[in-house]
Amino acid sequence: LSTGIISGGSKINIVPNHCEAMVDVRVVPGFEIKEVIDAVRERHPAVEIDCKFSSPLFTDPGHPIMTLLGSLGIPAATAPWFCDAASFGEKGTPAIALGPGSICQAHTADEFLSIADLEAGALGFEKFLRALK
Repeated sequence: LSTGIISGGSKINIVPNHCEAMVDVRVVPGFEIKEVIDAVRERHPAVEIDCKFSSPLFTDPGHPIMTLLGSLGIPAATAPWFCDAASFGEKGTPAIALGPGSICQAHTADEFLSIADLEAGALGFEKFLRALK
């Protein structure tokens, strides 16, 4: 749970008549966002909540694509971020999020990928695609 944007008020010397916060809540399979919303409403009934939902990405670890990845040394993992693959998974299409480099460097102001990670990623994708035959 991360409060990413908070805004309100009109001047520094005037008590604000409103406050708006945008909160990003990331959940893992089995955890329901409704639990968070209910807890906020119970503690702060006057708070207005407008939600947009995205389901977490989950592909059955026993799915053949997951088994193949595991056999190639690419283990399944959980991550506290959203990706568009969750939209496919939500509709019943098995999906994965996979890429080279460190997630710590991805989607940051100074996002980068080392040449070595790029080359290793290309080889990993080639190995995966050849194994699909």
